[in-house]
Amino acid sequence: MSDIARVPSPGVSAWHGTYEPTVQTAASESASTRPPASGLLQPLSAFGGHPNRAAAETGKRRILGLPWMKASTSTVNAQTPGITAGGLGSEETQSAQPGKPQSIPGSSSALSGSGLPMRRPETIVLGDNAYSIEYSQRSGEAGRSVQLKATLKHGDESIPVRIKVLDRSNEALAYQQMLGKNDAMAKFLPHCYGTVDSAGNPLEFTQPGKIAAPAFLVLRDEVSAVESESSRVVNRGDLRVKDFKLSDKALRSDRIERKINGFPEKSRAYYATKDVLMNLSRGPFVTHEGGHLDKIRQMARTNQAVDGMFNSVTDKSKLLSELKVLRDAMQKSDFAFVDSSLLFIPVEDRSGNVSISMKFIDPAHSFHKSAAHPDFSLKKDAAVKSVDWLIDRAQKSILEGLASSAST
Repeated sequence: MSDIARVPSPGVSAWHGTYEPTVQTAASESASTRPPASGLLQPLSAFGGHPNRAAAETGKRRILGLPWMKASTSTVNAQTPGITAGGLGSEETQSAQPGKPQSIPGSSSALSGSGLPMRRPETIVLGDNAYSIEYSQRSGEAGRSVQLKATLKHGDESIPVRIKVLDRSNEALAYQQMLGKNDAMAKFLPHCYGTVDSAGNPLEFTQPGKIAAPAFLVLRDEVSAVESESSRVVNRGDLRVKDFKLSDKALRSDRIERKINGFPEKSRAYYATKDVLMNLSRGPFVTHEGGHLDKIRQMARTNQAVDGMFNSVTDKSKLLSELKVLRDAMQKSDFAFVDSSLLFIPVEDRSGNVSISMKFIDPAHSFHKSAAHPDFSLKKDAAVKSVDWLIDRAQKSILEGLASSAST
């Protein structure tokens, strides 16, 4: 298949000042028919291939939607050493037992499609090496999905990872497409080691939507990755790891996006309630954690959380430059991002200097410009404006710092 034809990115002018939500067009909310077939997410061949293609050439399983194709490969069946997972503290890890279904802490057996414990992969092949997978007992729920903390082990090498248990192909497909096309936003994604089935066989998807058996998306644990002898992740006040969801009205799931990506419709009450909650911050992002009441409080004070984090950064000029790089990447990207988030990881070095590592996460509702969504340009503009808002907050933090220094 030939590559997707490129079209010029929509022009977006610099934006500053008080945040004003993007006005969503009626087309997104009233559409009742699926876009033409040519607008669907394209087969993998159009995006340059799977990140583990070199490791997958022999006996890989290729997923062509439903039903799944029968696996014909054999994988390395290695006993996992029972040692502490790197970067996960001193808790004991669960050693995988070859040939036995492995239950997943915090997960429901319903994900496995039966009443039996879900089998999880014991190995993954990266390049020419087979890595064993050690699971942490701290694994559990992450948002609406099961997310496993684990470590990939090969000899003396240890790689901390988070393994997302998927019942839909969407997020894995988004990583395939963005990495395969080397999209401008790909560098902000968590490092991806590919997607595998329960036997560790590499998977590739060509269609979004529900899948018949669980898939396992293996991502580097970016929080553990920044920990070292000279730096640590900060956890005090507003200075802690936070997930800031893009909350502009244009960047919330709409009917056309759900048709493109194969998501089912929910009740009007669900979307109305979601809109109310997403509007609580009065800005283009929301963050939340804790119980229901605490989540509402966190959403309402999202802007203060951003300011508190930015004010704690030592080199604010560097932060500003990094946000501008993110903005440029968002503008150059060939994808629109819906219901996605920015993960901010505050890091402190031995001298007490604080910086922020930024990652773009949760791209399950994203779609390529070829999907022909009528509001593609509107969504791109809203995403860029949202990052402009962050740039504004960073500039404000710099000015306040200068004023404070002058007064002393």
